[in-house]
Amino acid sequence: FFARLWLVASAPRKGIGEVSVGMPRAHFQAALWSPLMDRFEELSDQIRRRKQQGYRIHDCFPLQGYQIAEMKDHVLHLTEIWYGSDRGGNLSSMYKWFCESMDLLGVTAYSYDLIPKEISADGWATVVDGAARVAALK
Repeated sequence: FFARLWLVASAPRKGIGEVSVGMPRAHFQAALWSPLMDRFEELSDQIRRRKQQGYRIHDCFPLQGYQIAEMKDHVLHLTEIWYGSDRGGNLSSMYKWFCESMDLLGVTAYSYDLIPKEISADGWATVVDGAARVAALK
């Protein structure tokens, strides 16, 4: 019930992540966040399969442009529910998956895994070391 409601309603001002009661947090993670993480993994598996099957490099990525935009909106909405509309959502999880996908495809100038990153205290955001990233591009 909550998952369907959260998907169609506006995000609360104070996010579920700040609620001291565990039930809404656990329900959010089980009903919405875990399926999103599973979806990212399924998409990564599709990339691996397509590469193994010999698809052309630009055909290995499983999403069309409009689907990337839809996923971005979905992730932003979910993270806004978690953090609250006062803080806003973020795209860290999608950014991480996208960078890993580009690594899988072999189209990056550097390996995302080799760039230093810092995880936020709540574990929901990843800060990428910009200086190391710039240095890797040189």
